Amino acid sequence: MHLKFPIITGLFLSLLLCLWAAPANAQDSVDVRTGAHADYSRLVFEWSNVPSYEVDQQGDSLMINFAKEATPNMSGINTQGLSNIGTVSVASPAGEPLVVKVRVAPESKLRHFKIGKRIIVDVYNGAGEPMRDASASTSKSLPQSSPKKKEQPSVPVANPPTQTTLAQKNLNEADKVVAPTSSLSTKAKVEMPALPMVKVQGAPLVGDQPHVITLSSTKNVGMVAFERSGYLWIVLDDPSLKVAPVISGPSADKFPKFERFDLNGGVAYRMRQPDGFFYYAEGGGQLWRLIVTPNARRSNPVRVETMHNEDMSGGSLTWAMNNTGRVLTLNDPLVGDNISLVLVTDSGQYAGAGRNYVELRTLDSFVGLALVPKASDLKLEAMSTEVEAKRTQGLALSPKRDTAPVELKADVQDIVEEEKADPDYVEEEVSQSRIYNFGRWEMGGDGVLEKNTRVLMIGLGDKEGGAKIEDLLTIAKLDLANGRGHEALGILSLVQEELKGIEETPEFLSLRGAANVISGKPDAAIKDLSVDSLKKFGEIKYWKAMALAGLEDWKQANDNLNSDFTIIDEYPKHIREKVALTLAEVSLRNARIDEAEDLLSLIDSDDVRLSLSKKSAWKYLMGELYLQLGDDEKALEYWKKLSNGEDDYYRAKAGLSLTKLQLDNQKITPAKAVDRLEGLRYVWRGDELETLINYRLGEVYIENDDYMKGLSVLRNAISLSPESEMAREVTDFMSQNFRDLFTEERLAEVSPLDSLQVYEEFKELTPAGKEGDLFVLKLAQRLADADLLGRASALLEYQLKSRLQGADALTGAIRLSAIRLLDNKPEMALDALDIAQNALGQARNAGGDYSAQARQIKLLRARALSKSNQINDALQELSSLSNGEDVLRLRADIAWEGKRWPQAAQAFGTLIQQDAVSTTQPPSNYEADLILNRAIALNLAGDRVSLDNWRQKYDAAMKQSNKAQLFDLITRQRTLGMVNNKDTITNLVSEVDMFGDFLQRYQKGN
Repeated sequence: MHLKFPIITGLFLSLLLCLWAAPANAQDSVDVRTGAHADYSRLVFEWSNVPSYEVDQQGDSLMINFAKEATPNMSGINTQGLSNIGTVSVASPAGEPLVVKVRVAPESKLRHFKIGKRIIVDVYNGAGEPMRDASASTSKSLPQSSPKKKEQPSVPVANPPTQTTLAQKNLNEADKVVAPTSSLSTKAKVEMPALPMVKVQGAPLVGDQPHVITLSSTKNVGMVAFERSGYLWIVLDDPSLKVAPVISGPSADKFPKFERFDLNGGVAYRMRQPDGFFYYAEGGGQLWRLIVTPNARRSNPVRVETMHNEDMSGGSLTWAMNNTGRVLTLNDPLVGDNISLVLVTDSGQYAGAGRNYVELRTLDSFVGLALVPKASDLKLEAMSTEVEAKRTQGLALSPKRDTAPVELKADVQDIVEEEKADPDYVEEEVSQSRIYNFGRWEMGGDGVLEKNTRVLMIGLGDKEGGAKIEDLLTIAKLDLANGRGHEALGILSLVQEELKGIEETPEFLSLRGAANVISGKPDAAIKDLSVDSLKKFGEIKYWKAMALAGLEDWKQANDNLNSDFTIIDEYPKHIREKVALTLAEVSLRNARIDEAEDLLSLIDSDDVRLSLSKKSAWKYLMGELYLQLGDDEKALEYWKKLSNGEDDYYRAKAGLSLTKLQLDNQKITPAKAVDRLEGLRYVWRGDELETLINYRLGEVYIENDDYMKGLSVLRNAISLSPESEMAREVTDFMSQNFRDLFTEERLAEVSPLDSLQVYEEFKELTPAGKEGDLFVLKLAQRLADADLLGRASALLEYQLKSRLQGADALTGAIRLSAIRLLDNKPEMALDALDIAQNALGQARNAGGDYSAQARQIKLLRARALSKSNQINDALQELSSLSNGEDVLRLRADIAWEGKRWPQAAQAFGTLIQQDAVSTTQPPSNYEADLILNRAIALNLAGDRVSLDNWRQKYDAAMKQSNKAQLFDLITRQRTLGMVNNKDTITNLVSEVDMFGDFLQRYQKGN
C-alpha cells in the first residue's frame, strides 16, 4: 500500500484550519469519476484546491471524509462496470465538509493517495461483491451542480488487451505462460466492437493540409489499402492498369514516390508513409479517393465476429464485409512473408485497426482486409456478405486475449481513443497520452518472469518473418516492464538485425529509449526519445526528464516534467520506483515541492522488497524535501542516519548535505567542514557527486580566504565531468571569485605574494578586455606598494606584450617605466618609454587628446637619461616643456645629480618664487627643504653674493624651522665652498630627490 506520508508544519496547520473554516459561498466543485483496472477499481476526486482527507473502512462501507465543503459532480461515475465498487453517495448534510460513502466488498484492501489536484482511492480485488442500491443511481440522485466535462463523440474501441503473451499456441497445457488470461465466452457468437482508424508514421511530415490519392479506371476495380512497417500499400485487382496513383494537394511534390509491384491477378503500389496523417477512403469501383489528412475523423469499420465450435474446440473469424472482390496474395519484400488480401469495390468496407490472433494477424486496413497468416493451412474465403478465416481444426480464439489490437502502435489518435474508453480519461489531459503498457507487458511479474521468458524463447524456434519479430518484441517488453533494461536492449538489437529499418520507427525508438534509461545510458536514451514523432505522447516526457536527469541537465529535465503522476502510479513496482525517485529529484532541484511530495508518496518505504539503494535514495530525498519545507531538524535526522549507512553513494551524498546545512547554521566550524569534505572526496569517486563534493570543499576554502586551495579544488571538480552542467556552474563560481579577489577591497586582505601566486596559477580566468587589464594593473600596484617592484614590472611587461593596445598600452607603458625607475633600472625604463612613444602615435592616429601623456613620457625619459648619466640629453628633453612644478623639480634633480649647481640654484629659486614661500612665517618642511637646497646649490656654485642675499632674505623664516642650524652653517661667509664640512654637505646633496614622489604617482596610476 502506498500511503501519503504526513508532512505537517505550523504553516500547514494554519492552512488546514482555514480550509475547515471556509465559508459556504467559497464552496469548491469536485469532479468524481470511476475507472476499471485489472486488479482494482478506482475512484478519483479532482479538486481545484486539494484539501486534507481521511479514509475510514467499516465492513462494506468506505467513508471518505474531506476537510472542505464541496459540491460533487457525479456524472463521471459508472459503477456497473466495476467489480469492487458499488453504490457511491454523499453522506454529509449541506453546509458541512464533504463526506462520500462508497459500498465495497467486506475486507477489501485499499490504497489512497494524492497526485496533483486529485485524491485517488483504489479498491483491490477481493472476495464478495459490493452492494449496489437500486434506489441510488449515482449518476442521477446525487448533486450535479458542477458543469460537466465536454463530452466526446462516441467512438467504439476494442477491449483493452490483457497480460497474455502472443506465443500461447506453441505451449502445451503443462508449460504455458503463467500470466492472467480471460475465460473463453460460452456464447457461440461474440460481436467485437469496431476499432478506430490508425494514423500512419514513417516519412518526414510534408505539410498540415489534406491531400488526396486518386485512382481511376474505365471499369470497376477492386482495391485494398493497408499499412505495414511504415509503408502505405494500395493493391488493385486489375493487372493491366498502367497509371499509378496520383497525389494532389498543396505539398503533393513532397510526398514519397509510389513503387509498383506486379502480382498474380493484380498490381500493388507501395509508398513510404509520411508522418502526421490519417487515411480515409471514399468512392469505389471506377473512381477511388484516399484522403490523407492531419485531422482524425470518426471511423466505422466492419464488424468482426468470432464463431466457436459447439464443443469449444476452436472456431473461425468472420468480417461483415459486402461488395468483396478477389482474394490475392502479396509477398512483402521487406519482411519476406505473405499477406492475404481481400479486395472490395466499396470504400465503406474495411477492417480497421490491426488485431493479433494466434494463427493470424490483421493489418491496419483502410480499404478491404489485409492479414498475415501464421498457420500454413489458414483459409480465407470471401462470400457475398462476409469474409471468413478458418482452419480445419478451427482457430484458437478467446474474446479478449486473441482479438486485442496489435501492441506496438505509434499513433496518438489510437492511444487517445483507447483512453476515451477508460472512465479515468479526461479529454483536456492530452499530456497523459500513453505509449507504454507496462502493466500488460509485465505478464505476472518476478514470480513467473523466467518461466515466461523461457516459454517465449522456445516458441521462437519455428517462427519466421513478422511472427518472429512480434515475439521478440514481446520478450523485450517483458524484460522492460520487469526492470531488466540491459536484457531488453539485447533483444531489441536482435529485432533490429532481423528487420532492417525498424530502428527508424517511433514504436521501436520508444522501447529502446526506455530501456536505455533503465540501463543507465541517458545519452543514448535522449536521442531515441527526442524524435519528433514521439512528441505527441505526454508519457514520453517523463522518460525524457529521466534521461536528461541522467545527463545532469536538470533545467531541461524540469521543462519536461508534468505535474500529474497518475500514469506513474500505475507502473509496475520496478518501474514506478525508479521513475518516481528520479523525477522527485528533478522536482526538488527545481523547488517544485508539491510535485516532489506527490512522487515520493508513490514509494512504499516500508516495503521489505525495496532495495537498499532505492530506500537510501528515498531517505535522502525526504531530507531534501524537509529542508525545502523549512524543517532543518527533520532534514538532519534523515541525513545523519544515511551518512553512517551502508550505501556508499548516499553516505557520501548525505554527508555532503549534512555538512553544508550544519555549516550554514554555524553548528560546525569551517575547519571541521573542511575535514569532513576532504574525507568525503575518498568515499565516492566518479559522476556528478564527486564533482559536487569538490565544489563544496572549494567554496569553504574560498570563504576562508584560502584562494589557492579553493581554486585548485574547484579546478579538479571541473576536470571530473567537464561537459556537465555542474562543471559549467563550478567554472562560473571560480571566475566570479577570481574577479572578486582582484577588487581593491579583497586584494588588500590577501598577501601580495599569495595574490600573485593565485594570478599566475589561474590567469586563464582573467576576463577579456578592460576588466581583465584592470585586474593586472591592480595586482601590479599591490606588488609595487609592497616593494616587489620586479614582480610588478614582469606583470606589466606581460600585459604590454600580450593584451594591451592603443591608449591602454600607452598607460601601461608609462606606469612600467615609472616602476622601473623606482627599481633603479633606468635602461629598462627607457625601453618601456620607447613602447609608450609608439603607443602614443597609435593612440593619436585613432583620435583624441594625449598631450598629458606626451608630457609624462618626456619627464620620465629625462629622469631615465639623468639616471644613466646622460645629463645634457636629460636637460635637453626638458627644454621643450613649460616650467611647471614637475619640470622645475626634475630640472633641479638633474642639475643637482650632474653637479650643475648654478642650474640647480636657478630651478630651486623658480620653484620657491612660484610657491610664494613667506620670508617671515615659519616654513613647512617642504618649503624649508627648498630654501636649504637653493642655499647649498649657491654655496657649491661659489656665488657668494647670491648666497648672502639668500641668507638675509630667509634668515628670519628659517630660524623658525628645524633646518635653522644647517641653513646658518651653509650660508656663513667662512663656509663658502663647504671645504670644512665636506662630509655633511655630501650627505645633504645625496638626500635630495625632488622627483621621487612624482614617480610614486606614476607608479600608482595617479
